Parts: sequence; structure tokens; C-alpha cells
Amino acid sequence: MHIRLLILAILISLVFPKGMMAQTSAQIELRGYVLDRDRQPVPLASVRIEGTTLGTSTNLKGYYSLRLRPITDSLTIVYSSIGYHTTRRKLPRLTSSTQITVELGEDSQMLGTVIVQSQGSKTSRGMQRLEPGKLNLGTSPAGAVEALVGTLSGVAQKNELSNQYTVRGGNFDENLIYINGIEIYRPLLARSAEQEGLSAINPDLTSSLLFSAGGFSADYGDKSSSVLDIRYKQPDSLEASLQLGLIENRGYVGSRHGKLSQITGVRYKRGNALLSTLDTKAEYDPHYFDAQTYLTYSHSPALEMSFLGHINGTNYNFIPRTRQTTFGTLQQAKQLNISFDGQEVDRFRTYLGALSLAYRPNSKMRHSLSLVGFLSEESETYDITGEYILSDVLPDGAVPEAGDNPLDNKLKALGIGRDRTHGRNRMQYSLMSMSARSQLALPSDQRLLMGLDLRAEDVQDKIAEWSMRDSVGYTTPKSADLLRAHRNLYGQSKVESLRLSTFAEARMRWDVKTLGDLSLSAGLRASWWSWNRELILSPRLSLRLRPKQSKELELKFASGIYHQAPFYRELRQERLTEQGEGYITLNKAIKSQSTLLLLAGAEYDFMMMNRKFRLSAEAYYKHLWDQNPYIQDNIKLRYLGENTGRGYILGVDAKLFGEFVEGVDSWLSLSLLRGRQRVASGAQTPLPNAPAYNLALFFQDYFPGFKPIRLSLRAVYSAGLPVIHPRGGYDTVAFTSTPYRRVDIGLTYRITQRGNGSNQRWWSGRYARSIDLGLDVLNLFDMVNTSSYYWVTDAYNHSYAVPNYLTRRTWNFSLRLSL
Repeated sequence: MHIRLLILAILISLVFPKGMMAQTSAQIELRGYVLDRDRQPVPLASVRIEGTTLGTSTNLKGYYSLRLRPITDSLTIVYSSIGYHTTRRKLPRLTSSTQITVELGEDSQMLGTVIVQSQGSKTSRGMQRLEPGKLNLGTSPAGAVEALVGTLSGVAQKNELSNQYTVRGGNFDENLIYINGIEIYRPLLARSAEQEGLSAINPDLTSSLLFSAGGFSADYGDKSSSVLDIRYKQPDSLEASLQLGLIENRGYVGSRHGKLSQITGVRYKRGNALLSTLDTKAEYDPHYFDAQTYLTYSHSPALEMSFLGHINGTNYNFIPRTRQTTFGTLQQAKQLNISFDGQEVDRFRTYLGALSLAYRPNSKMRHSLSLVGFLSEESETYDITGEYILSDVLPDGAVPEAGDNPLDNKLKALGIGRDRTHGRNRMQYSLMSMSARSQLALPSDQRLLMGLDLRAEDVQDKIAEWSMRDSVGYTTPKSADLLRAHRNLYGQSKVESLRLSTFAEARMRWDVKTLGDLSLSAGLRASWWSWNRELILSPRLSLRLRPKQSKELELKFASGIYHQAPFYRELRQERLTEQGEGYITLNKAIKSQSTLLLLAGAEYDFMMMNRKFRLSAEAYYKHLWDQNPYIQDNIKLRYLGENTGRGYILGVDAKLFGEFVEGVDSWLSLSLLRGRQRVASGAQTPLPNAPAYNLALFFQDYFPGFKPIRLSLRAVYSAGLPVIHPRGGYDTVAFTSTPYRRVDIGLTYRITQRGNGSNQRWWSGRYARSIDLGLDVLNLFDMVNTSSYYWVTDAYNHSYAVPNYLTRRTWNFSLRLSL
């Protein structure tokens, strides 16, 4: 008995070694920083090893250090602080000195009539925050993170094959995207969503995202509509996953070895399953691939180095065969039949390498330096001939007449023709940039931020494309003495330029006795471009108040001037010679498009059904001038190349966010807006990307009584957009397209999860952290949506807009193994 008591005492001392370690020299050290989502230190945060009495607290710099003996069994480290979510990090063992830095998100907890809440970055930045790890991102044909963003208030996404989205009446080019502080670019030649490929954001690597639909601070770049700020993980131990599916396959591995951590992800996708549901029957052979890695090396608590590497590619091979599209109304139905010959081969490659250095000499200062290299190589090659018949669909009981469509006696031919398109387009875009940032903490919870960016750009563009149209025996446009192309465009351009930008911003916070918690962010951004020698100044201001009488309410106001700095595509102008030949010129006098934003809103936190909810609403007005009008064709924008537009956007956004089902986040958002523009002396017309309304839902649930089965639903209902006739000019609207309606649903069945008490076999959680089976039904109700329009002409020179329909109902199965 005495021997058993002695053995028990020894075991207890090994599990709870606090007393012993006070008298014995430690062999290893657990150290690191506890930061908020704004990368600011969280002082006096608790750091402890779960199940033991071992623990410590962070100092005023957010730094902690805990000395202990090596632990060969798995352990969980718990990080907590008042006003923040508790975070747990699980390690398989701890046998050597390790550095772990964590970020804590703000939390709110109802205590009677008092709310304890961290203001943190939420007050200073005013951005929507999501943690993808808590969300099921599988129910999307395109970019998973962008599909999630597409359901937020103020955002519209109207093409499920594309990872592009529009915000509050702006276009695709007006959105900023950052990954770990590095700005991300996308290919310029892509005309359709089928060519676009994989998103630049890997959802497996993403730890958190911040999103602003307007009113963002001066440290972000020169775009007019929105900013999406992505942060990748810094693993503290070995983690990995592999997902196999009918649409996309992907996997990643993350690890930490002493001071070095890495996370690497690879994705591969084939779009055959989705594209086979389109009206055009073809041999689709698209291949999309993506590889990314993020490395961090913590040389010391004050010095950290990181590297972000990214390769993204698209191989799009397309051999069309036939197309049959029925459109119009029940009373005036029409049908377009096309027989194709030819093919299209596109190649898009982007390469990104970013090396960053962060130095924190003390708790009040932080400096960073980033060097970025980016290269995009794009080629577009196509030569396709289509012979078409445009027909009226005869109503039931109608008697066919002579001259009707010989293919079907229920069709009456309106026009017969041939259309041939040819293109040999090449583009190479490269840049090198250097960015420096400094942050200084001032007394009384004030901060000063400064930055400087230098970017060198080189664009080489060669375009050669034409189309011939033969309609009922003659080519269009018809000419008595010339054989003219329906449309042709040639050009060879080279642009070398420098961009210089700088900013300064002050973030201040006061506890005003009569008002409450008041936060102010005021900044000024200045940019200069060597191409047009334009200097732009962007003052930006945001104010947030949490009234003393109502801590659950927060009021906000933001204003600023946001300039859309021109990019290469906005410089191009299409011109015609006297013979009608098209060619490209570049406008040296182009200026930035400008927007004055006024925004007011409120957020209200409340408890319902013993769960936390947040209701937010914003009203805004955007005054637009020096606009560069454009026509949208699928995902490609064709700019006029001149600052001839003026207009405005007026709207209201609302969102209800919370735990509709306990333990998982869901939200419902509604946006209403009105956008108008005037091009030169023309009439006032709707903006091309300003839907009058947009309703979106992201909902998660568990199967009643059986939590391993999880459901996620994404639903969108958005108003139609104005359609511009190709011959009508930028200030004429032919009609408004049909609304976009889509519902995607996904079911995930967690077969097993580590720690669920099952037997010790590989499939029961011993070697796998979790195993999930997924079933997605994309476009659940098989709704017919339109991406763009194809214009054809009948024998009487009447034009018809034939819709290019998007994907129909598609099923996707997946298996995910997480280690």
C-alpha cells in the first residue's frame, strides 16, 4: 500500500509540477505574445496549461514567459482576458522551448443589465469581422471566402462562377484585397468567369478576415468601394487536411519547428461538372491550380520575418459544338440555334513573392518593411465560327409556313447568319514594390500610424482581335466598295511607370463622462503617379460613440474622399480609322475617378433566446465625379478611357448577425440603393453595377438531435442590372436584366472527431483529428440566371439580346480528412 501511495504521489507531482518546478531549474520555456485582432498587445492576459495549476500573465507589452519541464503528452494552452474570446491551442507535446503568439477576438457577455465588451480594433477600424474557421465554406462553386463576403450587407455577387463581387454600386476594379498586408491583383484579360479560375484566397489557410464596404482608413490603398483584409494562420503545432471532391481538390499542411512556422496549401479544380450545365454544349477542359505558402520566423520577441509565396494558374481549353437558347416571353418566345467550329485556348499565370520584416523595439513602437514582386503572364487565343438560326417559337396549334426553320416545324426563322471571332491577345504585367509602416503608441490610448509605398510597374500588351458577321448573304456592316469586319481591334502598348504613396493617421479614444466611449480615426493619404503626373489627396475620417446610457449601442459616422487610381485597362481607348479599322491608344491625360463618401450608422447588441445578436444599419451617400464610364461584358469591363462621367449613389444597408442556432453564426443582410450617372452631355442613366435591392442569407444549423450533421445555406436575391446595347453608347440603356436568384445548400457529416470517446482505430480519431463527408446541392431550385447577352440581328436589321445563361443545378460530393 505504501508503495502504491508513493507511486501515486510521484504521478501527481509529474502532472502538477508547480511546487517542484519552483525548486528545480526549468529545462524549456513557453513564450510569446498575446495580441488583439489589430495586432496590439493585450496586457495582463491569462496564459495557463489546461488541467494544471501552471500559468502566468502577460506584461504591458502582451509578452509572456512560462518555464516548465518537458511534457511528452498532448496538452492544451488556454489564453483568456476580460472582454476577449478565450482561445485554446492544442499541442501534441512540449519537449523544447517554443514561441506561440495568438490573437484574441473581442467578446461581449451579458451580466444582468451590464455589458462587458472589448472595444479593441472594432471601435478603431469599424470593419466587419468573420472567422472562417467557424463557418462552412463548402457551398460555393467559385471562391469560398468571396462567396461568404458576397452575403454581407452592401455586397452583390451575381455570377457563381466568378470570385468577383461589387460593393455599393462600384465595379470589380474598385475593391482592395490584402493577404497579410500584401495587396493582391487579378488577371486583366479574362473575359468570362469560366476563364477566371481559382480565387487568390485559400480558405484552408485563412484565420480571420476584416471587411469594409466603405469608410475605411487611410492605411489602405486608393480604391473607391471596399477593402478585404485577410490574415493567414501561424500554426503552433502540426496540422493538415486533405479534401477530395467532384469539383475541387485541396490540401494543406502547417507546422512549427522552434522559431519557424509554416503553412502551405495546394488546390486543383476542374470545372467540367459546372460548365456542362451551360447552354453551349462543348468539350470543356479547364484546369485551375494554386499553391501558396506562408512562412514566419520569430528571431526574437522583438523581431519577426515572414514570406508569402503564391502561384496561380488557369489552363482553359474550349471546343464548342452546339448551342440552343430559348428566351423571351410565353407569348413571344424565341430560340437561337448555333453550330460551332473552332476552339479557344487561354493561359493565365500569376506569381507573387513577398518578404516582410516586423520589428517591435518596445511596447510603444512597431515598424515593418515589405518587399513584393508580382508577375502576371496572360494569353488568349481563339478562332471560332458559329452558324446561327434565330427563330420565333410557334405557339401550340400554329400551322408552319414556307420559309420556316427547316430544323423544326415549330420554329419560324427570323434570321440566318454566320459569326466568326478571332483573337491573339498577349499581356504581361509585372511590379516591384517596397512598403514601410510605423506605429507609435501615445499616452492616453492614442496611436499614430505612418506609411510609405513605392511601386514600379511594367505593362506590355498586344491585342489582335476581329469578328466577321455574315447575315443572310451579306456581311455587316454593309459597304458598297469595302469588305469590312463587324469589329476589329489592334494595338501594341507598353507602359512603365512609378507610383508613390504615403499616409499618416491618428487613432484616438476617450472615455467622456457625459457621452461615453468615443473613438476617432483621422488620416490623410497622398499618392502620385508618374504616368499622368497626378497628385491626389485623400482625407479620411471616422467617429464612433458607445453612449454611456446604452453600452449595447454604438453610433458611427465616416466621411472621406476616395480616389480610384487609374490602372492600365482604364487608360485604353478604342479608336477608328477612316476605313473603320479599330486601334488602341493610351490616354496620358487620364485622371483618378473620385468619390466623396458620407456615411452614418448604428450597431445594437442584444440577447434573444439566451443568444447574442447584433443588428447593424448604415445609410450612405456617394458623390461621383471624373468617372471613367464602362460597359460590362460578363466579368470584363471596357472603359471609355476618359473622365466624362458624373453621378451619385444613395443607399441603406442592414444586417442581422447572431446565433440563430446555438453555437454557430448566421446572418441576414438587406441592401437598397439608387445609382445614377451622366456621361458627357447625355441623359442620366442607371449605373451598370447598382442593383436596386440585394437580399442575402447565410445560415448554419445542426441536424435536430444529432450535431455531427451540419447544414449551411447560402441564398441570394438581387435586382437586375441595366443592359447597354453595343451600338447605343455608354449613356443609353436597352433594358434591365432579370433578377439574380440562387440558393446553395450543403450538408456535412462528421464521421468522427478526436476526443469523442470512440475506440482507438485510425478512423476513430487516434490519427485523424476529424473526418467529414460533404454533400452540396448548388442552385438547389434550378433557377435560370443570366451572366451577359449575345446580340444577333435578323433579316430586317433588328437586334435581339440573347441571354447567356449561368449554371443549373449541380451536385458535389467531398471527403475531408483533417490531421
